[in-house]
This record gives sequence, C-alpha cells and structure tokens, in this order.
Amino acid sequence: MKVIDIVLKITSTPFMDWFDPPKDHAQKVLHSRLLELSQWDFLKNLLANGPHVEGDHNKIPNASFFCLQILAFWLSWTRKLYSKDGILNLSKELLNTLLKWKQSVVNPEEKELIVKLYDDFIRFPPAEDMEGHRVKVHNDALRGGTGGVVEGKGADIIEIEEVQDTRTPAEKAEEARSTGNQFFKEKEYKKAIEAYKEAIRYDNTRAAFFANLAASWLQLSKRFQTDIKKLQRLRVNDGIEKKKAEMVKHAEKCIDCCKDAIKRDPTYVKAFHRFGQALDILEKPIEALSKLKEAEKVLKAEIRSKPPKDALKKLKRLEKSIDSLKADIKERQEAAARASNGWGINNINVNKPSQSKKGKTKSKVKVKKDASGLENAEGANTDEPSVDDPRISRIASKLLKRKEFKAV
Repeated sequence: MKVIDIVLKITSTPFMDWFDPPKDHAQKVLHSRLLELSQWDFLKNLLANGPHVEGDHNKIPNASFFCLQILAFWLSWTRKLYSKDGILNLSKELLNTLLKWKQSVVNPEEKELIVKLYDDFIRFPPAEDMEGHRVKVHNDALRGGTGGVVEGKGADIIEIEEVQDTRTPAEKAEEARSTGNQFFKEKEYKKAIEAYKEAIRYDNTRAAFFANLAASWLQLSKRFQTDIKKLQRLRVNDGIEKKKAEMVKHAEKCIDCCKDAIKRDPTYVKAFHRFGQALDILEKPIEALSKLKEAEKVLKAEIRSKPPKDALKKLKRLEKSIDSLKADIKERQEAAARASNGWGINNINVNKPSQSKKGKTKSKVKVKKDASGLENAEGANTDEPSVDDPRISRIASKLLKRKEFKAV
C-alpha cells in the first residue's frame, strides 16, 4: 500500500475511529501499514517540509501546516495505541527539529499546533539510545495489536511481521464486494470495477458480483453517451468518434457481465434490465425491447412470490424503470418511422395564399408533368382549402405532436 493511499484512507475515515484498537483483519493490516510508514523515512520527509527548512515547499500555501497536521496525527495515534503507559520517547534529533519548527513558524494556526505538539512530547525523556528522527515504541504495547513485532535498528520505528490472513475465500470476496459497493456509491466506477473483479477472483459463483460489475461498466458507458450528446448539441465533432468507441466498448463489457450473471442465476432481473440498457446504448432497439420483456417476465414472477415489503418496493421501482425505458425506446422508433416516411413540419409549405374579395383562393392552373409522366396541378380556382393554406399546416403540426399518430 502506497503512502498516498494510506493518507487518503486516513482522511476519509472519521478521525476518532483511528484511536480505537483494530477490530478485524483489515483494520489490523491497515494499522500495521501505518506503523511501517516510518521505515520509508516518513517522519524525516514530513519534518523536511517545515518552515525552518529552505526549499520550494515554502512557496506552496499551507504546505508546512499540512505536513505538521499529518505528523501530529501520527505521533498522537502511535502514542495512544502503541506506547506503554502513554509514554512515547522521541529521539533528541526529532525533538530539536520540532523546536526549530516552533521557533520559525509564522501562521497562527500552525504556531498553536506545533506549540502543543512540542510541549506534549518534551515532557518525556528523550530516547538516548536512538539516532536520527526516530520514535521508541514498546514491544509489549504492540503485541496483540499487529501480530508480532521486533524493534528495528535502521528504521525510524519498528519492523513489523506480516499478519497472517485467516479469512476464507468467501469472506475475502464479500469484503471486496462491500468495497466495490462503496466506490459505486461515490461514483468511482473504475475503482468499483477493480473491487468487483477481485471479488470474482475469490468467488466466481455469485451472480450478484457479475451484475454489480455490469452496473459499473454501464455507468461508464452512460458517461461517454452524455459527453457525446453535449458535443453534438454544441456541434463539435472533435473527439466524438473516440468517445463513441469507448461508449460501445463499455456497453459490450456490460453485456458480457450480464450474460455471466444470468448463467449463474436465470432469475436475476437486474441483469436483464442492465442487458436491455446496454443494448439501447448500442442502438439495438428491437433486441433491447426483447431483453426488457424478459426482465418483465422474471420481475412479475418475483412479485407473485410475495416477497417482503422492502423487497417488493424495490421490485416496483425497478418495474417502473423498465416500463419507462420501453416507452422511451418505442417513442424513438415511432419518431424515426415518421421521419423516414416524410412526415415532418419542414415538408409542409406554409406560404400565404392570395385572397380574393370573396375569400377564395385564386391562382392560375398550371399543369406540368413530373419525372414519372403524371400530371400535377400547381394551382386552381377552388373553394376548398389549398395545401398551402395555413390551416392545413396547423392541423399537420397538431397531428405530429400526438403520440398515437403514425405515418400511413
């Protein structure tokens, strides 16, 4: 686990939760990795960003304050959980560096924190037997928290033995799935994909794992679809083809995962629904409608089985979503059919006719032959409304807006 990953994990977890002893294997591993940070010159590098040290870091706003906050957290956390009787001995060099930081700082908030930190640890005798920026941790306090440790000679703090993983494959898979679900909620779909893949590596029999993976691929595909629509509205062609290729690729991966889920559970309605959505993105309306009908069939069977109220509510919401998508696809099909048959407002001539005193349209009859040899009258004296009459245009417009209107 990289340093940045650990820091991100710390900042995304409630602060006080870190000061409780680790309860499960995952927390023990994370705690051991946090202790190992000192082996990577963690303390030395943080202290190198103080205001007492010249360098480019001083040009970055609050850089030293941020490093001081990480250092203060780490020292307080180590003292709370991994020191004997709450006593944490720092090396003389580390204490001297904290003193220099205290004397050089200008920022009031940073000044307040470094004063508290230095005053807190100067109370304890310095570790006379250590050189460099190091911290002395008592092994008795560490045992049981991280498995087993031995004091390191060249490291800033300790050398930690590997924690033995006693979880079953099913437990590992479930933990990976939970991680994927959290990433999915945060819309971190690429990270969710990796987590679901890990779950499948431990257990490839669960349809839910494949369905969740399909959901992540689907969301990525929808993102590209949204980007394409924005570019089209702006009439920007650059990048559209590349985005279309990505959209198609992710939709196809979604379909593959849906197939895997359905193989393992032929009644998994969400897999059918996502299958239909992906087909719709690929502009395959007939196949999409067919798959959505399968989803409806499975869904109705589940509803007839009289599931618990909470499950029934979810099924009802899913039913509405399926119905909505079906209606949307059919409406787009009808619009395409009307357009292909020439039914459109742009095809109707709305020029104003000349009016006589009696309100009749007057024009000379002109007869000419079209390419097929048929005669067409371009105008005639008649009491009937002309095709050019605005009334005809208004009626045609109203008809085109009616959903049930279809081309003949």
